[in-house]
Amino acid sequence: MVNDNKFTIFAFMIDKKENYRGQFKFIDTEEKAYFLGFAFGDGCNSYNSKYKFTIASVNTDVEVFLKFGEIFPFFKICTYPSYPKLIYLVNSEKNLTLDFKDLGLVQNKKLHDLEKKFHIPKIDSKLLHHFVRGFFDADGAVYVPTRVRSRNNVKVDIGLGTENFCLELRKIFKEAKLNFTYTVRDKKAGNGKLYPSYILHTSAREDSLKFAEYIYKDATIFLKRKHEKFFKYVKSELQLKSEKFPKCPYCQGKSTSEGTRGKKQRLHCTSCNKNYSVSLPLTQETV
Repeated sequence: MVNDNKFTIFAFMIDKKENYRGQFKFIDTEEKAYFLGFAFGDGCNSYNSKYKFTIASVNTDVEVFLKFGEIFPFFKICTYPSYPKLIYLVNSEKNLTLDFKDLGLVQNKKLHDLEKKFHIPKIDSKLLHHFVRGFFDADGAVYVPTRVRSRNNVKVDIGLGTENFCLELRKIFKEAKLNFTYTVRDKKAGNGKLYPSYILHTSAREDSLKFAEYIYKDATIFLKRKHEKFFKYVKSELQLKSEKFPKCPYCQGKSTSEGTRGKKQRLHCTSCNKNYSVSLPLTQETV
């Protein structure tokens, strides 16, 4: 194992421990729903001339891949010399690829989406937020904007190349009373061409934290780095709402929050009635 500053490079292969026995014919557990969401985001399912199911991600996500391998031991986990910064989860059994096809994970997502044949899978509504969490872990980001006026905000972005699927996801968010804005932006591909990117994003801190509450309800499997980022922001939010602020610099009395202004948290001393400011606890980070 070698560290190259940004990525930890793994040179290994964990072979599958058993053959697939139809475990994904039905989505009836949190783990299956989460995995399916992750697969809809970062997965590739081939079932025409050859059969192969693959999920690829940066190898910093190796922890969740190893957990996938424990729960679903019919997958191989590996890296390829030509792509050392990526980790792959692979299965080439015909029955597995066809079961995922039946769940809606089609071979060419963009083409099927243009024909309105790429849809959110029909699974138990009680498991839907686990599917969304998996999809967010594959294709979403949580971050603090760089602009000073937005520094006390927390935003969530989910970017897709499939318009119809994005609109179906937006409908799920509306039904869950989650406030997301839908926008379309041009995104430059590796060949230099511009392609439309369909984005769902939050605008307010409260909307982002409400989304976190939704996806992490009863969650036992998730990407640790994104979960920790949300936890950090939630912790900061609770700090801003609590009375555990620095003592008043004028009289050492207790203070309460008066809101935020730019990079500062405005505080009011309940003893001497004076106002003062302290720096907000957030820093700019994106995952």
